[in-house]
Amino acid sequence: RVTVVDVGGYQLTTAEQIDFFESLKYGKAHYTVGGFIGFGALFGIDRGTLTGVSMRYYFVPFPKGIEVLDGVFLKEFGGFYITINFGSFY
Repeated sequence: RVTVVDVGGYQLTTAEQIDFFESLKYGKAHYTVGGFIGFGALFGIDRGTLTGVSMRYYFVPFPKGIEVLDGVFLKEFGGFYITINFGSFY
C-alpha cells in the first residue's frame, strides 16, 4: 500500500506494510536511565503564595538510538530547560 499526502506543495509518500493505527499493537517498550543537573529558587512571603524559577539540563542517553529519519539515529535526548512556577508549597 502506498500513501501519498499533499502537504503545502510537497508530497509525502510512504510505503508501509500496515496502517499506522494497526501497527501500534506491534510496538515494543525500550528503557534507559537519565538524569538532570539544575538549580532554582522559590520566592514568596509565605508558603501559600510562592513563585519560582529553575534551570535544568537533562541527560537522557539511548545507546541503540531511535531512528528519526531514514538512516538517521538520535542517541542523546534531553536539553536545557527553564521553568517558571506559580503556586503554593503544601
